[in-house]
Amino acid sequence: MTKNNLLMLKPKLKLIQGMQLTVKLSLGIGMVAMLMACSSSKTPNFYSLTPTLSPVVKSNKVRMIEVLPVGLADRLNRIPLVIQNPNGQSQVLHDDRWTSTMAAELRDGLSAGLQQQLGAVDRYNSGMTGGQAAYRIAADFSHFDFVERAPNQREVVVAAAWTIKFDDPNRPLSNPKNAQNIPPSYQLSCRYAFNQAVPKGQSLNDVVKTSRDSLAQVVQAVTQSVLHLESKAPLAIAGLSCN
Repeated sequence: MTKNNLLMLKPKLKLIQGMQLTVKLSLGIGMVAMLMACSSSKTPNFYSLTPTLSPVVKSNKVRMIEVLPVGLADRLNRIPLVIQNPNGQSQVLHDDRWTSTMAAELRDGLSAGLQQQLGAVDRYNSGMTGGQAAYRIAADFSHFDFVERAPNQREVVVAAAWTIKFDDPNRPLSNPKNAQNIPPSYQLSCRYAFNQAVPKGQSLNDVVKTSRDSLAQVVQAVTQSVLHLESKAPLAIAGLSCN
């Protein structure tokens, strides 16, 4: 390569070196920006719906239950908390989340509460199979909404329906012709709806606590309906309807 050719290449080499430096600087600035964004992002808060309840049945008898996955509207079945206003607009709180989807929270909370109140074992979670009589519970929530009626007025709106079926593998398929005692009903359907006001603290913790208390009310209603199916115990909760 001649001296003249080298002299002609020098400006091109300087241009290439300048472009490489610009690319490196751009990548460096981009990496710094990404690291700053990651370090400044807010850590989400996580909440659970599972209530704590006292037993209502004092007995050494262990009931077997099977709480199936609950039905829930798609608009509610998400992990972030959602606050609705009276106009139907929803505010999704991405930094405040349930520990799982709302449907899973409701099923797990219902199961845990019934086990506490009835002294029961949920065979759905335990992996136990047939052979023992069990109360199979299928619940559907058409509402479990957090509604902001006004700037300082929030409430939890709940509407639930459930079916309890007593699954007894030893039950005869038909009654003997001369049977003296007719077996009790083996199935019960119930509905329950109510609104629960959030205390005037209006913090998100108050909303979560009220939601947990609302699920506890549903658990108590399901407990009463199980006992009603089992021994015709009276239904003493206002608004609870079963047939």
